[in-house]
Amino acid sequence: NMTDSEINTTLVKFYSEIQTKNGKDYSKSSLTNLRAGLNRYLTSPPISRVVNLMRNPVFQRSNQVFIGLCKKLRKEGNDITQHHDPVPPEDMEKIYSNLDITHPVGLQRKVWVDIMLHFCRRGCEGLHGMKKNTFTLNHDENGHEFLEKSFNEKEKNHQGTVRNERERVARMYATGEEMCPISTFKLYISKLNRQTDFLWQTPSKM
Repeated sequence: NMTDSEINTTLVKFYSEIQTKNGKDYSKSSLTNLRAGLNRYLTSPPISRVVNLMRNPVFQRSNQVFIGLCKKLRKEGNDITQHHDPVPPEDMEKIYSNLDITHPVGLQRKVWVDIMLHFCRRGCEGLHGMKKNTFTLNHDENGHEFLEKSFNEKEKNHQGTVRNERERVARMYATGEEMCPISTFKLYISKLNRQTDFLWQTPSKM
């Protein structure tokens, strides 16, 4: 029941006081995701409000506070995202050694692992809507074959911010090895039901 102006006033106070349960500042990426989450909550059912916390002029004051907080984090050197450690090569070898690409289930799992490693930086989000044409095979200037997304994913967590286009560029290259991700992707595509365009289909239990 709050007006946009009242929401803006509340956000000014919220952004200026928000901290983790340990009394520490959130990272810049966490703050960005939090603001985007609030916007999704307001615009999704059952509320379904026509509002944009990042772009509507009425929220200029709260966004000024938000940007000021991000600048403060940058000045203090606290705007760097802390990523999880990569999966060790020996663990990846264990994963792939247990994927039988001669079996429909194993083949799908192998392709799923490859897609997750190379393209899904937001976890499993968006997997259900992937189609056969979500990815495109191409060759670089040196003639090396690679797979890339046919289109950029929606930047729902970074609306209102300018991002480097290179951050969205991801490629999965052919390796020429037995478990080459491009070879298994091609094999997987050739086995899919031609009556549907979905990339992830229920595999045969042969």
